[in-house]
Amino acid sequence: MCCLQFFLGKRIGARYGERITGGQALGQKNTILAIWLAHTYLTPVTAVGAGSYVVWQNIINSWQLWRQRARQEVKEAEEAD
Repeated sequence: MCCLQFFLGKRIGARYGERITGGQALGQKNTILAIWLAHTYLTPVTAVGAGSYVVWQNIINSWQLWRQRARQEVKEAEEAD
């Protein structure tokens, strides 16, 4: 379900020139809720899975931001020449 939310968010965001923002807005909205539900109603150990997913999302987000900045720097260097 989360992958579907990321996909739909990116598609909607692309229409407005905000592909990554759209994906993040839809894809990450339920993560904290999942951690809270797991910790409150299940054993606290179950929150580790959702917490690991948060770490994974942050790794992917950091990589996307780095890649975008690298592309912009290359584009700006080409335009300056």
